[in-house]
Amino acid sequence: MNIKHYCLMSCLAFAVLQGCSSGFEEKTFTQSAFKIGNFAADGKVALRFPRCDEYRGCKEEAFSANLHWLHKAPIDELSLYDPTGQEALKITYQKQSIRLHDRSGEREISHAQLAQELGLPIPVEKLREWLFAPQDKAKFTADGWQIEVDQWQGQYYRRLTMRQKDYYLRILVNHVAVF
Repeated sequence: MNIKHYCLMSCLAFAVLQGCSSGFEEKTFTQSAFKIGNFAADGKVALRFPRCDEYRGCKEEAFSANLHWLHKAPIDELSLYDPTGQEALKITYQKQSIRLHDRSGEREISHAQLAQELGLPIPVEKLREWLFAPQDKAKFTADGWQIEVDQWQGQYYRRLTMRQKDYYLRILVNHVAVF
C-alpha cells in the first residue's frame, strides 16, 4: 500500500458509500454558518476506497492514521501520521490552492491530483464547515457526499462520517484547542 494512501486515509482522513439510503437531506452552506476562529485539532482518520490495477483487478483498501489539523485563517494544514508517529503526509489548503508534502517532497497540486494521490476525492475545503458548524440534522447530503455528524461538543462534532459511491471517510476528533 502506498504510504500516501495510508496517511490520507487518516484525513483528513476520512466513508465508503454503502448505497444511497433515506434519511439524508440535501444541504447548502454559507460562510456565516460557523464562527469558530483559529484552532488546532487532534484525532484519527479512517478511509476505505477501491484500488484497481490491471493485473489484480479491483479490491477494497482501508487504512487509518492519526490526524493533526491546524487552522490559522485562511490556511488549513492537515497532517497525517503513520503508526510510528512520523508525519507521512501534510495537506495545506488555502483558497483553492493545495500543497501536498510527503516523504518524496512538496508540491502544489489540483483537487483532481489530490484525489489521484490519495485514492479518493476528499473535499478538503468543506471539512471545516461540516465538522465545526452546528447542523440542523445529523444526516445530510452536500456536494455529492452523504454526511453524518455525531456528538456535538459545543464547538465541533466528535465524529464526521462521509460516504460517496465506494468511498468512506471518518474523522474522529479527540481534542480541539481554539486560539
